[in-house]
Amino acid sequence: MLDTAIEQETSTIMFFDNTNSGTDWRIRQLEKKIDLILQHLGIEYEEAPFQERLKYLISANQKVAAITELQQQTGMGLKEAKNTIEATEKEIN
Repeated sequence: MLDTAIEQETSTIMFFDNTNSGTDWRIRQLEKKIDLILQHLGIEYEEAPFQERLKYLISANQKVAAITELQQQTGMGLKEAKNTIEATEKEIN
């Protein structure tokens, strides 16, 4: 059952946006697979406080601060951090 769920999920994400790097796409693909495994095993995942802080900054309309903090914590470049914050903003809204 889990294999089928992963295969279905993988087939739906085979098409990726060329605006993101291949690494970004691969990370998103792996995150989705991990989420499926955790869901299958009934394990609840608690986000790290850092992620909660970023969500707070985004919801407080402080995207620049969120991008800066994400860059400092992860070493991401500006474009990648901006794309990550914008994707998180879409999830929140």
